[in-house]
Amino acid sequence: MNHSSAIRDENLFAATIILRMLEEMDGSLTGQDNYSHLLGIQTFANIGDRYMVPGSLRAASFWVGLRQEIYIAILTQQPVKLNLNNSLVDRSLAPADDYTWSNRAIILLADVLNSCFGDTPLTTQRWTSLNDAAERWTSARPASFNPFFYRERTGIMAFPEIWHGSSCHSGLFLASNDDTVHKLD
Repeated sequence: MNHSSAIRDENLFAATIILRMLEEMDGSLTGQDNYSHLLGIQTFANIGDRYMVPGSLRAASFWVGLRQEIYIAILTQQPVKLNLNNSLVDRSLAPADDYTWSNRAIILLADVLNSCFGDTPLTTQRWTSLNDAAERWTSARPASFNPFFYRERTGIMAFPEIWHGSSCHSGLFLASNDDTVHKLD
């Protein structure tokens, strides 16, 4: 990681992502996760915009790495340690494909985690800003995020049954104040 040529190599970034996934799988089997590849992901992701080209293997690695960071941030109750102000991050509500809309939701989640677990206390003003951003995202997102099938949970089912047309729509949940979970739709 101390060599600039290694940092520029998107193949090494992707390999680090794969090794981190292996760590997560091994951790679930052994009960221990030493997070050793997270530092590598953070190093690759935080080097700046000059190597972040949309549609590249590095960009795909960034988005997978961000999801891995979010997972760890939730488990350890710490902020996300990736740079969320690079050229790949789009917080706009401009028309875009569904994958971009999913990535915008992921960024919003990272912003919420950073506000909850960061060094700066969460103020009412910051919470209102994040809540407004979530509501704007929900209002502006494409109709393709609407499920084509929805059935309330019954019996021992923990969640409702929800079917979407694309994998990028899956996993975008919000919890409400009454502790129920709702799909962003």
